[in-house]
Amino acid sequence: MTSCRFLIDLFEVRRLLFTQILCCTALLLLAPSEATSQSLPSCTPQQHKHVAKIEVWSLCAKVTDNSGSDLYYALFFLSGKMFMLSGNFAHYSKLSVPSHEYTHESSTAVPPFQKVRHDKSSLDEYIGGHSIRKDPASDTFSIIADFKRLRSRFRVIPKKPCISFNDIIGDNYEKRKFDWYLVPRCSVTVVEKTDSTDTLCGNGHFQQFWGKEGGANCDWMVLHLQSGYDMAIAHFPEDGKKRPWLPDDYIMISMPDGSTEKITAPTIMPTDPWCSAASGKHYPLSFSISADRHAINISIRALKAKQVKDIGGKEFWFGFGTVEGTLDGELQKGWAYIAPLELPGECD
Repeated sequence: MTSCRFLIDLFEVRRLLFTQILCCTALLLLAPSEATSQSLPSCTPQQHKHVAKIEVWSLCAKVTDNSGSDLYYALFFLSGKMFMLSGNFAHYSKLSVPSHEYTHESSTAVPPFQKVRHDKSSLDEYIGGHSIRKDPASDTFSIIADFKRLRSRFRVIPKKPCISFNDIIGDNYEKRKFDWYLVPRCSVTVVEKTDSTDTLCGNGHFQQFWGKEGGANCDWMVLHLQSGYDMAIAHFPEDGKKRPWLPDDYIMISMPDGSTEKITAPTIMPTDPWCSAASGKHYPLSFSISADRHAINISIRALKAKQVKDIGGKEFWFGFGTVEGTLDGELQKGWAYIAPLELPGECD
């Protein structure tokens, strides 16, 4: 009986390993309609002419492990001056579903950030034990996160052309305070811990931001749908502040074939406020989004209420959620990365 149990267990290990290999292989083998990373244009635009006071890189990804759990990762790297602090900051958060175990960790490294004038291939950053590097020939990113409790190696391969700030606001540089681009869909492989050989597979997005200031100014969401659509959604608060260099609410939609379209005047409703006991601030945990173009009617709901983190001494709610609804008359499901603004006023 023991030998039979051993053979069954061995067979199960081989089956899981084979399934894992198929998963990773499927992510690397693209359908004929999709672009390969070698054929994509550089995702670092030519408008890297600014001298940056602040620079931010972020990766968000969802993978599935051998047990069937969904793992969500958010990596946030910042160099520059943030809330009166000058230096290099890194943050890593991980959410496991269905257990809803949430872990996050921050680190600060010296020396202070030096202003850098960019060129189109400058992405070779080292922040403490963490690094971000890009192969300029293929736009493939390699990221190492080496925190005390959370340690992982990421390989990120763009699968769609990037969306740049020009696509949203045009070529007017006069009033810009920052520049930005987003790779709306990447294949992502993760090796957790330095002594592990298990490769987990999934997808996500990568973005880079640089400029004169880095304060949050809108509710920001990036959506990944199972149908192959991806969206970047911005909702600006009605606070009376003039932002001549920013657009109104918008949806940037990336089609399954990589083509993009800007949708203006969507209806975006933040709902379901949640109170942070640590700060007294409250944040929306759900959004309802609709637009006539493409008959968009979707809802986003946070997977876990408490996804707060301390970055540079200030609390943020950055986290993950589920997506459901319709687009072009078809049912949609997926996941989202959500960075909402705090709601006005303090909690009751």
